[in-house]
Amino acid sequence: MPYIQIHAKDGDPISPLLFNIIFDPFLRAINQHQSILGFDFTRIAATNPRFSSHLADNVPLADPVKVLAYADDTLGFLNDLSEFHQLQQLINKYAAASNASLNYHKTQALSLSGVPHDSWIFGLRASGISSWHDQNATAPIIYLGYPICSSTAQKNSYFDALLTRLRGFCRLHSLGASFVNQNAKLTRFSFATLCLPRSHGGLGLLDPAVQINALQWRWLHPLLHPSDPTPPTKTSLPYLRVILNFFLATPSYPTYHWSLLFPACRPSSARKVIASLYNLLRAVDTIVRKFGVCHVSFSTCLRLPFSTLVEHNLPPNHSLSPTFRSPKEVVNHYPRVLQLTGNDVFIFDTTTQALQLRTSVIGLPHQPTSLRAINFLQAQNLLLTNFIHFNMLLLVSRPNIPHIDLSTITNYSDSISLVSTLLLSLLATSFSFESHSFLLSLPTNQGFKSLPLHSNPFSHSSSLGVAKWKQFWSLQVPLNARNTWFRIFHEKVTTCQLLHQRLRDSFTPYCPHCQSSSFTSSTVIEDTEHFLFSCPQKLDVWRQTLSLYLSSRFAHVAYEEYIAIILHLRLDIDRSSHELFPALSVFQVFACIQQAIWSAHYRQVFQHIPFIPSTVIHSIHHTLLNLDSQLFRITKYRQSKYN
Repeated sequence: MPYIQIHAKDGDPISPLLFNIIFDPFLRAINQHQSILGFDFTRIAATNPRFSSHLADNVPLADPVKVLAYADDTLGFLNDLSEFHQLQQLINKYAAASNASLNYHKTQALSLSGVPHDSWIFGLRASGISSWHDQNATAPIIYLGYPICSSTAQKNSYFDALLTRLRGFCRLHSLGASFVNQNAKLTRFSFATLCLPRSHGGLGLLDPAVQINALQWRWLHPLLHPSDPTPPTKTSLPYLRVILNFFLATPSYPTYHWSLLFPACRPSSARKVIASLYNLLRAVDTIVRKFGVCHVSFSTCLRLPFSTLVEHNLPPNHSLSPTFRSPKEVVNHYPRVLQLTGNDVFIFDTTTQALQLRTSVIGLPHQPTSLRAINFLQAQNLLLTNFIHFNMLLLVSRPNIPHIDLSTITNYSDSISLVSTLLLSLLATSFSFESHSFLLSLPTNQGFKSLPLHSNPFSHSSSLGVAKWKQFWSLQVPLNARNTWFRIFHEKVTTCQLLHQRLRDSFTPYCPHCQSSSFTSSTVIEDTEHFLFSCPQKLDVWRQTLSLYLSSRFAHVAYEEYIAIILHLRLDIDRSSHELFPALSVFQVFACIQQAIWSAHYRQVFQHIPFIPSTVIHSIHHTLLNLDSQLFRITKYRQSKYN
């Protein structure tokens, strides 16, 4: 039998899978090699001052990273030249076994710290690797499309090139947009409307801003859960925990959980975090904090920033909502008030076993500011959150606590337990008072979208209602008729009155049909009612066609009846026994009439074809005939398919 050799072409989607299979023994050999230590998180945590020294021995750490690989793009982490020589031996063994070879001339080496190392440069050059990258390079090194920068100059170089490409794209986009949107912005749909679900009056488009946050939820969910172990399918979570602690933990708030819960707990350096962590922070900040049913310990209340203990907004139905001012507005001239901690304003009373406002600020580090915060609270200029209100109640049964320990937290688990109920609340879609527990969302895109979010598209309301929207989308009508009806629902009708208001020098507010016909001798302003219904020529079409295809009682149809149909889908007429197109529903007939009038209107505007009622009525009959025959064929096909 002849031997046939088949090669995967460049760009073939199966190529990365084949590389995974072929590279697996080599990658395993690197990870199992005892002399290659790789990037050791334990050593970093013990020696780097960015980690909280009190928790350095308790923080769950990740295994050392020795190698990263995507297909044949491999990134190895080495500490010295001896590890490089060990790696060379593995490469030679793998090459002998697989007939693969490493092109040293294409291999690049980079210093993770950005510091130049002469020993590395000369040692690698002796092995044929001449490409060395450190902070002195003018441009970043690119790995899998991502820039690895070790200096500000490299970062600026990369972003300058990126901005140049974006400017070119923006110029192309503006040319296309100016052509498409010429005079169309007057009645253009907002993107927020189009992102609404179809059952709420939208088209169900994905909002990229919401979607990019939802994609982070599969990582945030286990990161936020106070007791959820690392899922076996997400082996990168331990590394994320280490990196989050590295960037977000402080001596006062020694685990990243505090920073994810409250932006006020984040160190000032958190603004400079890498992009992947910024995405996590942005996603978690879009979740509305609803801690009203959370039980928070006295210690946590006294440790938290004062800004997290006051309400930042009230629901519209709250009795104090009309006079409520945000904390930033209240303390506008005293911004340091919000930088206090709970301990600067409250004190634990061992007699009442409750928190109370301090009666004296002597001995506090910020006495005038603390006094000002207390005055704001007593004057009800600032309102406290529910969980601290609960801790101020006197007639609540509590275990006797001799004192509150506010010393530095030294245990990782204790740090999480202090905010465990707040973390669960952030993960929850609701709270069950029957089981007295939070109903947690799923770690999926839809799970994230089920949470209370700032600017949640589901919060918009529609006057039509869910049931009527579902009825509207289920109607079997021509596509252009549905589009027109959809525009009318959302009041996106370009009348002459609107054009005159926005473009006074280019348009008059008068109806073009009334000006060019004998139906009326005077000019009439074309508002929405006149545009859709009351124009004499259009009214003539409506009355003739509705009385012909629905009922004779529509011979004198009024605008109120039209509105009941077009905006509320209300019409109690059964036309199943009608002699003309009995298979069509009332709303199918109505949609075809509306579309014919709409099309005839714009034929006169753009093509200067006169609006003649008899011609429009004839086109309506033709449209209904086509729709009826199409539905008949569909019904026959379905019957033959299931018989």
